Amino acid sequence: MKLGVYLFTQSNFNPDKRFPILADRVKMFDEFGLDSLWISDGLTAGPNPDEYPHYETLSLISALSQHSTKIDFGTLVSPFTLRPVSLFSKMITTLDHITKGRIIAGIGVGNASQLENMQGIRGLPLPERIEEFENYLISLKSIFEGKSTSNENLNLSDYSANPPTYNQKGIKILVAGNGERKTLRQVAKYADMSNIGGDNKIITKKLDVLASWCDKEGRKFEDIENTTIRAIVTGSTQGQIDEDIKWYKNRFDQLGRPIPSKEQFVKDRFVGTVDQVVNQIAELNDIGISHVILTINTENTRNVLDKVYEGVKSL
Repeated sequence: MKLGVYLFTQSNFNPDKRFPILADRVKMFDEFGLDSLWISDGLTAGPNPDEYPHYETLSLISALSQHSTKIDFGTLVSPFTLRPVSLFSKMITTLDHITKGRIIAGIGVGNASQLENMQGIRGLPLPERIEEFENYLISLKSIFEGKSTSNENLNLSDYSANPPTYNQKGIKILVAGNGERKTLRQVAKYADMSNIGGDNKIITKKLDVLASWCDKEGRKFEDIENTTIRAIVTGSTQGQIDEDIKWYKNRFDQLGRPIPSKEQFVKDRFVGTVDQVVNQIAELNDIGISHVILTINTENTRNVLDKVYEGVKSL
């Protein structure tokens, strides 16, 4: 099982995301062998740039990758309307060479908050966006496979990648979303990786739907690397765990958000000692998730992530 970290998000929940701090975290994660780091993509987020600088995603990956040698980097996710497929494929392929094959192209139709914040980007109603997303996926996959690619819907004519992908394995495409009629079919048909949200019950249901689509598309379900993202709260002692739960509640209050009940807080996150959170992650492994991506907001959790990683690797 693989373990990743959602390193940089558009949320202002934890505003401590200045570049030198991010670079130090990448170095620490690289040292103990973390599998992946993920960066959200969008144009604006957070009202205060001094408190929360919001860097351009692909430029940030380029810079952070120079502080690591082993970790894979991915976008989670890039709304496809943000960049034309020719530009996105060019930028991702460039990162593929800069990182020596350690880039994952995570894309999606875009959620409401991402699209509302797009300045100067063409907006589309959701049904049209989903249809155009399929054209985008077809073209992106074709470009990554080294084919001359044309698509009238995207105003693309005989476009070829130069340079080609870094190695023959090509570049993995991750498609994020839970939609049973459209998105999961697109995962089955075009993607190398999925990203499915929700609790274990929801994920189980969505994976069953994905497996059904794989059968219909003539694809082996086992060939898809299924991921999910979830926050984690742990520490070296119970006192540290309690301290971090209190920090979360205070942060919810500061941002004017509803404070979740204890039951809801635990349901939405991995919470407990290192052994306990490893067992919680193992439950996802049992239902078919092979790559868990963690959101970390506190130093207590971050400081024991190497121990969590060791436990997950023993699953």
